Amino acid sequence: ANENIFERMCGAVCSSICGMVMVPLCIASLFWNENNLVVHEATANLVRGAKVYPSCAPSPRANGKLVLVTCDLFAPDIAGGLPAPLRPFLPHFSGATLSWTTEIFQWTEHKSQRCHKTNTGTRRCMTAYTYQPAWVWAPVDSS
Repeated sequence: ANENIFERMCGAVCSSICGMVMVPLCIASLFWNENNLVVHEATANLVRGAKVYPSCAPSPRANGKLVLVTCDLFAPDIAGGLPAPLRPFLPHFSGATLSWTTEIFQWTEHKSQRCHKTNTGTRRCMTAYTYQPAWVWAPVDSS
């Protein structure tokens, strides 16, 4: 089939436009995929380095470290608390709740004061402040 010059130019222009669209899309998807790999690998390395505690007992050695804690789960039968229309359909229904607390790892201030009487009968006090990092339930006032 013979193509005239206009048909060939139209095909060339369409192919060029298609290439100009496809190349940036391929580059963007490549970078997106590589970024996902890096993020997933970093997360896996962080979890891999976590200290595993088989019980729910806290340990002071874990302060400031990522920990993975596993606990036994008790799911009581809560079918008796269901509404009356549902009880015939669910004679046994085990349920559980999940709760957690958040803590902040920050510097805490400890104040100690030592007082003694001077030769003139007045009291002289020395106040010492020490600071230690600790896990706390709420932000510590820094004023």
